[in-house]
Amino acid sequence: ENHMPWCPGWLKCFKESVIQLQCGETNCWDAIDVLQFHAYAYTAEEVIDKIKAWEREWADDMEGVNGRTKKTLWLTEFARAGAVDSADPDGKTRAFMKDVVEYMQASPYVSGWSWFSQDHQSFASFPIKDV
Repeated sequence: ENHMPWCPGWLKCFKESVIQLQCGETNCWDAIDVLQFHAYAYTAEEVIDKIKAWEREWADDMEGVNGRTKKTLWLTEFARAGAVDSADPDGKTRAFMKDVVEYMQASPYVSGWSWFSQDHQSFASFPIKDV
């Protein structure tokens, strides 16, 4: 039997389910204070647009509407799609990171982020110079 015949997104369905459950002194949705997501794209604008979409979609939760616990966003993984050279020879990865980080620093809703990258041989993270 399909217990969720329609769902506008897994997190919305999760919210609908756990808001009805008790977690200590509050419901289980209000026990959560951070909404996490990932973003991989070829341009900074695509990542920023995704962040803005999350800000719009979850605005009531981030504002604490109706006495809800205020939440923030964490972009737990983000990267420029196709970037595999830590030397960043064309400077596109550095520019991508700079633009995305500047947006997140200015957003009142984003409280954390983590860069994700890989090299040609592994999924090991590599630093981008001066960022």
